Amino acid sequence: MTFEEFYNRDYRERHASPVCRLFHLLGPVASAAYLGAVAERGAWRWLPLLPVPTYLMAWVGHLAAGNRPTFFEHPIWSVRAYWKMIGEMVADNLFPGQRVSR
Repeated sequence: MTFEEFYNRDYRERHASPVCRLFHLLGPVASAAYLGAVAERGAWRWLPLLPVPTYLMAWVGHLAAGNRPTFFEHPIWSVRAYWKMIGEMVADNLFPGQRVSR
């Protein structure tokens, strides 16, 4: 299986729910807020936890959608697919085209 096959067949299927995608989109925003708090306080020792808000929000999205993240089967491809999906959502003005099938 190639990355494109994984993305189009597995990843997009598990992210068809708009609620799931919304939580995925909020993840980087939460991490940016976390980074701002770390920087403001000068608490640089907490910087290694920067990815936690992103993935916590994503997993909450999967709980809301009632499915399992692809991370457990393909961790590296899932990280790449996550950012590809975020880019597609932003480029399509979030969800108007509903390019991810239901």
